[in-house]
Amino acid sequence: MSASLDYLSLNKHKLFENLRETLPKDIIKTQNVLVVKDGVVYIWNFQDSCILTLNIKESRCREDNAVPHQ
Repeated sequence: MSASLDYLSLNKHKLFENLRETLPKDIIKTQNVLVVKDGVVYIWNFQDSCILTLNIKESRCREDNAVPHQ
């Protein structure tokens, strides 16, 4: 995610750091990875074949990376 487009600083969140580590090395461009609805981001986890969620509203209220995700 480009830093200039990442006004929510999601790129720095532990959830996205972990996802980047699990992507196969041959994937250069990802598509249809996330959806936002009612302030919650739904992210597809390629490695575990599951959906992870992150409450954006809560993550914007906190400075640290302590917002839980599931």
